[in-house]
Amino acid sequence: MDSHMDVGDGGVELVADRDAEWSGVPQSLIDAIAGTTTPDELEAALRSSPSEVAARLLDARPAALVALAALGDGPRGETEGGSADAGAGLSGTEVLLVGTPWATLPAALEHLGARVTIVDDVYARLHAAALLRADAPRRGVHLEADAPLPFPDGAFATVFYDLRQSAGRRDQSDIRRRLAELARVAAPGAAIVIALRHPVFAAFDRHAGTGRAARLRAALAELRIRDLRAPWDPGLRDAGLRRQTLLVPARDFALLPRLMSPAAARRALRDLVPRDAHERVRHLAAGFGMVTALAPRAAVVAHRTGTTTTTLVERLVGENAEIIPRETWRVALMGPRGFVKLALSEGQDASVAKEVARTESGSRSPFAGAVPMPVSELRVGSAIAIQSPRITATSVTPRDLGRVIAQMLRSIPDWEYAPIRDTDLFARVRHPHLPGNVTEAGCDVLRDHFLRRGEMRLPVGPTHGDLLFENVLLDEEGKCHVVDWIRFEQRSPLLIDPLQAALSVHQRERRVDLSQAVAAFIDGEITGPLAVLADERSAVLDRAEAAAWLLLHEVTALQNPVDAPSADRLRRVARAITERTPSPPHT
Repeated sequence: MDSHMDVGDGGVELVADRDAEWSGVPQSLIDAIAGTTTPDELEAALRSSPSEVAARLLDARPAALVALAALGDGPRGETEGGSADAGAGLSGTEVLLVGTPWATLPAALEHLGARVTIVDDVYARLHAAALLRADAPRRGVHLEADAPLPFPDGAFATVFYDLRQSAGRRDQSDIRRRLAELARVAAPGAAIVIALRHPVFAAFDRHAGTGRAARLRAALAELRIRDLRAPWDPGLRDAGLRRQTLLVPARDFALLPRLMSPAAARRALRDLVPRDAHERVRHLAAGFGMVTALAPRAAVVAHRTGTTTTTLVERLVGENAEIIPRETWRVALMGPRGFVKLALSEGQDASVAKEVARTESGSRSPFAGAVPMPVSELRVGSAIAIQSPRITATSVTPRDLGRVIAQMLRSIPDWEYAPIRDTDLFARVRHPHLPGNVTEAGCDVLRDHFLRRGEMRLPVGPTHGDLLFENVLLDEEGKCHVVDWIRFEQRSPLLIDPLQAALSVHQRERRVDLSQAVAAFIDGEITGPLAVLADERSAVLDRAEAAAWLLLHEVTALQNPVDAPSADRLRRVARAITERTPSPPHT
């Protein structure tokens, strides 16, 4: 740091003469963030803001971009058994973030051992980043968007640049100058990760506030032929860069964005069953091979001309991989060498280690034939990952998959009628490891009623505990594979799995949320083999009480303190149950 440079709160270096607008964030929240001095004050400011704004600012999914970082100089090679190893991971590597709104990405990079520098023209965003990880040696520089970067040549192993934030307020020459600056500060073999908005969509965004037809005319008037012929090349060659990887977003079974190669995106979209006009257009585009031409956004990994780079995802699962963000500070990576889930926080390190142990337990249970094996624990620097075989899944309708799940659950032996007090679920509800979650989810009354039912005898046995639509895969030979075993338990009420699967299949088929699916189940609108099996395994319980027990299972199985959006979702489920239960059932 230069001796004459001013320093703001949180150690932010003040270089810019003016502050830029923080797009999409209310000015009242920006002022509140700028006035905070501790992490607790920042958290209070975010909690007082609109829930959708806070959720966007603290969304853990952008942290998945850590998979595109270039590896450091740590040891390389194969682990025992031939699985991929990232060795030291990002330990000691220097990473630069320029103008990125991804508040959770720096923490994920630091968890994997990187040293992070953030350059931004929005002071409040830098201030928030400093407070979010006050214990990390993170450097923040408040710098105008068109100013030269105050770093020496070749200083960084990875650079992240969000061009989506800049394209709306800067012309092409400004962008090329910034790209040239990024190339200058990138070391040989560095990865330069650029988030892009398609020029057509970006132009459409710039004319917001007018009618749709007027916006389209104005957008088309300012576009050039080059924007349509090469939408994902913002001028890399002129900046001395070369594109190595292009990743476009598609949708996974949980309707969360995932990044994949254009070829993989075409396959995913061809398998899509269109439900609305937007999906019909995407499905048709995939049929004509126009996925990249019509994708609204993409991520490009570039490197300096004449050099090559190896990213973390390539080391772990190979080239042409899919990057699947999770809301729980994890990222799932799928490629030719297998399937890897990587923890992006200390809390998730313990969770991933637990999942390895639970998966091995599941492989020794009556579920053994459905557990993809072998699984192994990997170390990526100090972070923990779980590696398992890749399953090439076939496309299947929700209804057909529901029949397969019901058949699998009916074939599982080794269950008995036993008192609820002897189950793992009862132990979790009686002593939840995160008791605040029960209150946040509005489940205190349901919990008290459940604990009074300890002597009730129900079918009890091994349960997967997270039997969602996306966790059950059918391979090309029709074999059923079940993944995500972190909630596996040896003795829990057997109603959990079929009811959870029935609700998940209904959500997928009808495009509704969990509270709507629960309401439909209680009202008798969900039928079929899974619902029938759930009723059988519920024994004397009616559907409202069975749904209440499933909700308690969900709340007490959470691995992290519940966030505001999740708490709101769970409260809606609790209301759907209590509104359909005039008096406590079976008291």
